[in-house]
Amino acid sequence: MKEERIKGIGLCRVSTIEQGKGTSLESQEEWVKKKASEMDVELVAIIKREVSGEEFPNEVIDQILKLTKKEKLSYVFVYQIDRLTRGMYPGIDLIKEIEKREIKIVTYSRVLDPNDIHESFSLHIDMAVSELEQKTRRERITRGIKTRLKRGEFPFKHLPFGYQRDDKNNLALKIECMPIIKFIFDTFIQIKNYRKTWKRVNKKYLLSIEYHSIKKILINPIYIGYLTWGHYGKSEEKFFFPELKCIDEETFEIAQSIINKISRNYQRDNEKIPNKIMDFIDKQGIESALELIDCLLPCCPKCKSTDLQRNGHETVGGRRTSKFICKKCSHGFRLPSRRMLNLLEETLSDPKTELHGENDLAENESSSRNSISKIPSNDLTPWMANPKEKVEG
Repeated sequence: MKEERIKGIGLCRVSTIEQGKGTSLESQEEWVKKKASEMDVELVAIIKREVSGEEFPNEVIDQILKLTKKEKLSYVFVYQIDRLTRGMYPGIDLIKEIEKREIKIVTYSRVLDPNDIHESFSLHIDMAVSELEQKTRRERITRGIKTRLKRGEFPFKHLPFGYQRDDKNNLALKIECMPIIKFIFDTFIQIKNYRKTWKRVNKKYLLSIEYHSIKKILINPIYIGYLTWGHYGKSEEKFFFPELKCIDEETFEIAQSIINKISRNYQRDNEKIPNKIMDFIDKQGIESALELIDCLLPCCPKCKSTDLQRNGHETVGGRRTSKFICKKCSHGFRLPSRRMLNLLEETLSDPKTELHGENDLAENESSSRNSISKIPSNDLTPWMANPKEKVEG
């Protein structure tokens, strides 16, 4: 009888896509295969990810559990513990599952058994050290970014609209962009609507700014001369450079107050949805609510079977309904029923429960409709060649 080989899996991780394009993932995979071969372990799978150390344990734990249901695993190969996790707590759940299944962890320096009290302690120390290294590295990066911002440099890939880098990697304002930026702020303050502002600026200046970029421009304090990092103006540290300023503080603050009001309205509209459901239950009863759920998850009202056959459509009271035949009891019915249509009509027409989902103060439109262009642009060549003096619409 052939002896069954010992089985294991390999885990390889890098933090970014850029690292993944290099040799790091390949070198980890090469080490996993070599180490498994030396230990005469059959590799069932090699899991490779381009993800942060905090997210990695949550991503691979389900895959490991699925594999352990199919195969009896004895080893997990990972080059070093910081490739497995960069956080103490994210890695604990993964280690517990490995421990339950009596799986050992193989690194480049040793074999760890989570069921051994001493090796488990050592494993947790390694995870704590990885977390400390990660936090230390983040603090160092943060200090470096703040130092460069303080010098007026812009250490980020994507430039704000209307700015360019000079020879010293400092930001410089494009003079030709100043009227466009002012127009964006003035238009938004006037009409209080992202979409209309987006349409007007692209139409007037023949640009292709993306819709979602309008809000990014409106909330960025760089347009009043401040360099900051993350969360656009909510950062504790700001560094003022008057040469970057292109609008006044009063205009900027007015725009922020309108943005905050739009956000509050949007949140209140979202809060109305569960209230509307409760109003429906209070007014029509729980049985009607359950019947409405049946409309979303259709089943036969007679035998509750979900084995149904569609039998066309029918318009009832101006609303389209679906016709079904139950394959189990041959009962024919339609969803929503006439009674449910009447209840819905009565509830929806109630002004007390009327919804107004608005992302803007002026109108509610889907951001994917009537797109002018999805290509971001910081290029003013078309506008410089053929400027328009008037705004239409």
